[in-house]
Amino acid sequence: FNKSRAYIFERGTGIIRRLKFSSTTAEGYEQVSPDISDGGQFVTFQCNSTNHDAQDGGYGPDTNGNRDIYRINLDGNGDGNYFDEENWIPLRASIATNGTELPLGVCGALNTVPPSISGDGRFVVYASSSVFLTQGANPAYTDENGSMYDIFRHDFDTRETILLSSRVNGTQAFVESRAPRISSDGRRVIFRSKASNLVSGDINGDTDVFLWGPE
Repeated sequence: FNKSRAYIFERGTGIIRRLKFSSTTAEGYEQVSPDISDGGQFVTFQCNSTNHDAQDGGYGPDTNGNRDIYRINLDGNGDGNYFDEENWIPLRASIATNGTELPLGVCGALNTVPPSISGDGRFVVYASSSVFLTQGANPAYTDENGSMYDIFRHDFDTRETILLSSRVNGTQAFVESRAPRISSDGRRVIFRSKASNLVSGDINGDTDVFLWGPE
């Protein structure tokens, strides 16, 4: 099958292994846009597979038929060896805090809106056009600007998903935001957007790079 695959390469041993995360993963599915944490323990990527063995940390199986963002812990059994497991368990980043799947919208076209993972693997950021990712969230982080691409961050410690492409007062970008990248400590995220309402004084009418995070 002419499909993209994600692989893990270990420099110390020269081992290359395909990122297979289910014993029943169909060969017709693609894995694209991978990113890896600082120590190499966690990997995030996009995939349109839905037939996972794992129950996604209590959220239930992936049944939406959409391309989702996943994170895998390569050291799931905690022995410090990232290459000794038969299959790694995927957890979704593209899921609402209350467990709502993405009935509408995808998490980026293939190879154009890759996810980004923090250095310790706790946070994953990505762009999505779904309006369901912040259901039940703090009103300041609720996505209400329609089906345009926004920037989201998922916290794998708390399983909370929040909207980042908005001002502190809840004002959201009125045009799309893309290409998020997260800092190693997970506290700051940069992304690009042509929106002129994210900061005061933006009058150039062009795409800018914005920084989300503490002052």
